[in-house]
Amino acid sequence: MARALAGRPVRVVNEGLRELLAGAGAQALGQFDLIYSAGLYDYLPDALARLLTSKLPQMLRPQGRLLIGNFVPTGSGRGDMELFMDWTRVLRNEGAVRNLAAGAAHVLSFHDPHRNVVYAELQRDDAAQGSS
Repeated sequence: MARALAGRPVRVVNEGLRELLAGAGAQALGQFDLIYSAGLYDYLPDALARLLTSKLPQMLRPQGRLLIGNFVPTGSGRGDMELFMDWTRVLRNEGAVRNLAAGAAHVLSFHDPHRNVVYAELQRDDAAQGSS
């Protein structure tokens, strides 16, 4: 991915979850306008997902946005994925994804056009801007 985006104003960061949660790795990475997580939260238990969601906004610049995607329980193709591919995920509905961001000032949630994935978009708030 980094090679494909070379020369563009995008910085791809591949960081381990353990390092991000420890905080030292997050501080070393800097701050971002957008943090997008696809295909991660589908494998995290609620407690770990909430912890990560509390840490990632600290890595946003003022007015930065965090976008989290998670497959929903009612999405199409779930049976095939679980039965034939032994691919099980932590599925969350819109309320559950919003609950991961409990305490965030600005949370918007929406679905993809096929209603297979729900997204939560968090915007860094004024209180977070003043604390960094």
